[in-house]
Amino acid sequence: NNNIFIYFNPRDIQDINQLVYDYNLKFNKNGGDISMTSKGEESLWFMFQKGKELAQKLISEKAENKIPSIAYKLLSSLRIEDVNSFMNLVLRLYLSYNLEVPTLFVKALNDKNSFLAYGYGFLNGILDEYNKKVNEGGQ
Repeated sequence: NNNIFIYFNPRDIQDINQLVYDYNLKFNKNGGDISMTSKGEESLWFMFQKGKELAQKLISEKAENKIPSIAYKLLSSLRIEDVNSFMNLVLRLYLSYNLEVPTLFVKALNDKNSFLAYGYGFLNGILDEYNKKVNEGGQ
């Protein structure tokens, strides 16, 4: 079954991601590289947009059937906090489609909280675009 059923809008999940990220920064003394300002929120939405762009590229290349498995692999890597697996998959995708890897991933490699927030934002963007495509009856 290639259908992914989501009962929450990925944009709503992105808002929750922002709240969790802000909470982690506020109560984690080590904090993160990004402060709880609009810059931090802009960075998360930037990653959301980058996820959408990657999904658009996959759709335009007639590879939208790969999106569900990519999403599951990315989610699995984030869930177990495996930065290496996540980045390996992201790098392979970006190299395969001649795209530039978002620099925020590289900048956040040493800050797990930021990296996870960016990763979830990126994944939400992929799912948002994919679900738009599916809901339009494009699959």
